[in-house]
Amino acid sequence: MPAADPARILLVDDQPANLFALEQTLAAPGYELVKAESGAQALSFLLRSDCAVILLDVSMPGMDGYEVARLVRQAPRTRDIPIVFVTAMAQDERDVLGGYESGAIDYLVKPIRADVLRSKVAGFVALYRARQEIRRQAELLRDHERLLHRSTVAELELRALQRQQAAQRRFQTLVEGLSRAFAWVLDPATLVPRLVSPGAGALLGLDADWWGSGPRKFLDRIHPEDVARFVEVLGTLAPGGPATRLEHRMVGGGGRVLWFETSVRMIVGDEPSATELHGLSTDVTGAVIAREEAAFLARASADLAGSLDVESTLRTAARLPIPELAEWCVVETEAPRGLATAHEAARLESAAAAAAVRLDLERLRAVDAPGLAEPASL
Repeated sequence: MPAADPARILLVDDQPANLFALEQTLAAPGYELVKAESGAQALSFLLRSDCAVILLDVSMPGMDGYEVARLVRQAPRTRDIPIVFVTAMAQDERDVLGGYESGAIDYLVKPIRADVLRSKVAGFVALYRARQEIRRQAELLRDHERLLHRSTVAELELRALQRQQAAQRRFQTLVEGLSRAFAWVLDPATLVPRLVSPGAGALLGLDADWWGSGPRKFLDRIHPEDVARFVEVLGTLAPGGPATRLEHRMVGGGGRVLWFETSVRMIVGDEPSATELHGLSTDVTGAVIAREEAAFLARASADLAGSLDVESTLRTAARLPIPELAEWCVVETEAPRGLATAHEAARLESAAAAAAVRLDLERLRAVDAPGLAEPASL
């Protein structure tokens, strides 16, 4: 790797003697010390250059340090630069509070120990260089995406996720779950697959030949109730922008429904007008089922605890599984004796109640009541 450029440190003080003292204290290889004798000079430098940290005097004629700090924080390009006030003016907590409110992140009162100042500046420089390295890696990633062949889309997606610091934790989860995931590439205009990785065959029961036979659209396998939301999310993507995640269902071979969490982004190709939708879909069916079961149990516990009356509790228990788990439900207790029924169709409530009286719950035998299916086992 090339040697790091010197980190610029901006020293702002209207007293040349103070600037000289700071310069002598901080002089070291790897630092470029830039001096400004007024707030206007400091702002002029920041208009054309970057720096790792600003050491700023508070009391200056014309534009004081507080005003300079506020202007630095207002500019998008400079608002993240750390500002440390160096002054002999902080007599009480109000002075210190004013410095923090104007945008400073540290406040040093003279006389300053040289080793303390050098240590603080070294920490800010290390953070600055870390941010520079992240930017450099982001640039390398953009170049890498333009050069990679489309057939390596799965590897491209993994490496892209590695380069995105904001998605580090999510990337680790995706890497661990690749055995339950598949990658895909879509034409943004038609949503016809250009590439679907082999993992789709194991998860959905649809091999590569299925995707390539006829004018197949990726939406053909999205659950009908999730299609509109899926299309809406795709419409929010910008070329070269960040990835978006959503949870949705897909219908596999034989009508099996699976839940997926999909990360999708729009990639710019070799030409600016050429774009592709790159996605990575991870099977989260087990997690969704566990979440729904936990929610059901929590709701059941709350509902059943709402009354101590046996009849009321029985009616609540009979209603709980409907319609998520069953069309109708029978609940019977022996001590005290009680029986409650519920049906998802109001017109069949009475038929369900009549059938429950004749029902052998121990054997769950079918009942001879029109329109009633066998009850779910509780």
